Amino acid sequence: MIRILLFVFLSVIVLISFGQEPVKDISEGNDAYHDEKYSVAEELYQKVLESDNPYQFEATYNLANTRYKNGDMEGSRELYQSLLDQKDDAETQSKLHYNIGNTYLNEEKYQESIESYKNSLKYDPSDEDARYNLSYALKMLKQQQQQQQQQNQDQNQDQNQDQDQNQNQDQNQDQNQNQDQNQDQNQNQQNQDTDKDGIPDKKEQQEDNGKPNKNKDTDGDGIPDYKDKDSDNDGRPDKQEAGKDPKNPQDSDGDGTPDYRDLDSDNDGTPDKEQEVQGQEQEQEMSKEQAEQLLKAMRNKEKETQKELHKGKESLGGSRIEKDW
Repeated sequence: MIRILLFVFLSVIVLISFGQEPVKDISEGNDAYHDEKYSVAEELYQKVLESDNPYQFEATYNLANTRYKNGDMEGSRELYQSLLDQKDDAETQSKLHYNIGNTYLNEEKYQESIESYKNSLKYDPSDEDARYNLSYALKMLKQQQQQQQQQNQDQNQDQNQDQDQNQNQDQNQDQNQNQDQNQDQNQNQQNQDTDKDGIPDKKEQQEDNGKPNKNKDTDGDGIPDYKDKDSDNDGRPDKQEAGKDPKNPQDSDGDGTPDYRDLDSDNDGTPDKEQEVQGQEQEQEMSKEQAEQLLKAMRNKEKETQKELHKGKESLGGSRIEKDW
């Protein structure tokens, strides 16, 4: 229950020595206040304060009430507080603190309103309005604190959820990055080809049965197959013997040993190395035959060219043109 004290002046208390004008303004201001014409009332109370008269306290108090009604809690409170030192009687002090408490209560400043109502009851313990408002303010303060606590819990919960979500996202990103890195590493390992023969190192670092052997050295020359361009030392480069799909090296005779490691890849009884030498000799012989054929062709071409030149000279001699002087 919120009530506001308003000082009302009757004409019977007018002091002739100060004239009737200030009392008249206050009386008319009170009428305007009761008619809820607060702007008019404020002008009349302000008019009293601008002149030298003994009604400054009353005009200030009623002006504070008018501002309270207009919703100006801070302006109203400042005026009430300015009057606390002007009158020290219990009744006035109780009502001033009560009204100050009301301004705080309307602003939901419950802790401040509680202190004001306590001060009001200190001066007038029998004021039931102050006691009721104190109880109400205590209730609202408790409710406000509970709401604030709940908001803090909700905010903390949201923050924790956001942190958990961010951590999960970071973990997932890290896992994905690690997976990508592992995939890249595995892909790089699978695609790595140190000796550039087309056969992946991983393949050359295995036995023929697929068992890992990083230092597999087929020809025993001290160079592991993945670094050796001719792993079986048969004179044929691994790149040649690997076939069309080096990632799955060909095995011509199907004996389980790929050609680049098989000394007799076609299983014809003649080692690949001997066949390679024979092939080179045949290529050299063929080269000689081709050279002789090329030389013979050039000679024939030269003869034909000479014949053509001879014919050309005869043709020029028969078609000579005489000059006409």
